[in-house]
Amino acid sequence: MPTHDTPSHPLRPVAALLGLLILLGSLMLGAIPFGWLWLLSHLGQPYIAVYFLALAGCPVMMVAWGMALVRLNRIYLRVNEADDGGQLLEASLAISVVIGILMLVAWLVLFSHGGGPVEGPLPG
Repeated sequence: MPTHDTPSHPLRPVAALLGLLILLGSLMLGAIPFGWLWLLSHLGQPYIAVYFLALAGCPVMMVAWGMALVRLNRIYLRVNEADDGGQLLEASLAISVVIGILMLVAWLVLFSHGGGPVEGPLPG
């Protein structure tokens, strides 16, 4: 019985690289707010201005980054000749959300100081 060797797809390494870029890009989507806060705090902005500027800039940057991920996913689907409709992008976004939640829980558990009451700007 003759064996039929399926030829290796010539664009398989390109598809793997695009898949890796989609996964890393999804992880970076969760890092954008931290990057904005870090950058603005190092630019010497006043304390409250850092948060307001990050609040204005983060959504814009995250939408732009998400659009770039969608374009990468379309290229991936074209190169991979797949009709799965973007399951790789959805899975990588879900993985990045789970990692973000785990990091938040770890931060709250490991670095909670349990200090006293927080003092606000108003007396009393």
